[in-house]
Amino acid sequence: MNERTSTNKPEDHVRIGPLQAAIWKNVNDEGYARYGVTFERRYRDAEGNWQSTASYSRDDLLLLAKLSDLCHTRICEIQSAERARSSEGNDQTAAAPVVRRKATAVRGR
Repeated sequence: MNERTSTNKPEDHVRIGPLQAAIWKNVNDEGYARYGVTFERRYRDAEGNWQSTASYSRDDLLLLAKLSDLCHTRICEIQSAERARSSEGNDQTAAAPVVRRKATAVRGR
């Protein structure tokens, strides 16, 4: 079933100005969760009714990039919380989520 046509609700929403993203959780047959994102721009038509579109102007593009970045961060937070919840019953040391740091080269003196 397509997430946009299902009766399931989005896992979360992220919004910047007129742009909004819905974060969707999809679980496969093996129980593995994958996340997808849909974007829309909200506007009022000539009659004052709210409408939405998936078409973006030049001025929307930087906001769309920032919105995409925020969605990536939010999905990472959701996955980290899920890992912590799933390991609570299995491991007593699962109090804090794992933080991965970028490796940096160390130069000799």
